[in-house]
Amino acid sequence: PRRRPRLPRPTFLALWPRVLPAGLAALTTGSVTSALPFYPAGGPPALAALAATLTCVSVRAGLVFALAVPLLPLGNLSLGLALLYAGAAVLWLALFAREPRYALLPALGILLGPLTALGLLPLAVQGLRSPLRRALAAGGGVLAAVVAAGLRGTGLPFTSAEPAHLALAATSSPLAAAQALLDALAQHPALPVETLALAAAAAVLPAARARGQWGIAGWGAGALAVTLLAAPEVAALPFVLSLWATCLLLAGLPWLPQLRPLLARSAAREPEPDPA
Repeated sequence: PRRRPRLPRPTFLALWPRVLPAGLAALTTGSVTSALPFYPAGGPPALAALAATLTCVSVRAGLVFALAVPLLPLGNLSLGLALLYAGAAVLWLALFAREPRYALLPALGILLGPLTALGLLPLAVQGLRSPLRRALAAGGGVLAAVVAAGLRGTGLPFTSAEPAHLALAATSSPLAAAQALLDALAQHPALPVETLALAAAAAVLPAARARGQWGIAGWGAGALAVTLLAAPEVAALPFVLSLWATCLLLAGLPWLPQLRPLLARSAAREPEPDPA
């Protein structure tokens, strides 16, 4: 009997379009449900697993679920804040309708914020085709890091300042909730400045890459100048390290195909160890 041909096993890169959105959905859902007191014990990991499973089946279904989960905890805190979030979530769904796999990329800010590596956000959102969506994803990552720091009670990104107290418990108006959030941001002017700077850097990075290594170097110099000069009170070292790492990685990517044959040849030339 003839043997059936073996089907090629899916590689990690082939599964990446499903793994990434599922991981982002789990991260978003698990982080929000753990930080906001509403769901019972064991609820956050169960909801995170459900979000990941739904996203593997249907990216849009998982995205809708992950964005809907915070509604009840936020409504428990403030009706106005919940209504404001609901409107923002619907708008976000509309803006990312053509690229839903990357709609939850701002959740990376939750991970990068404590590592003081938010300067990597322009690199992290390069999978998006639209400059507007790249800018929104990078800016959203900064805001996600700010919200996570406020919920944890730790220092805010960039300056390590104490987060402002938000009196939203009695607010039932989304406009009043939005005004309270804007007032809180106004107390830390470095946050909106750096959010806009990283959003702009993410939007123009592909154009800089298209101009080769000099374009990447110019992008890095410009991004450093904007992020540090526009808000002198921010810590400079994390930005320098993150943007340098971005430039070095992007400048080295074109050399990878040329290095693979060299590495293969060097591995083939290594003498085999003598048997003991």
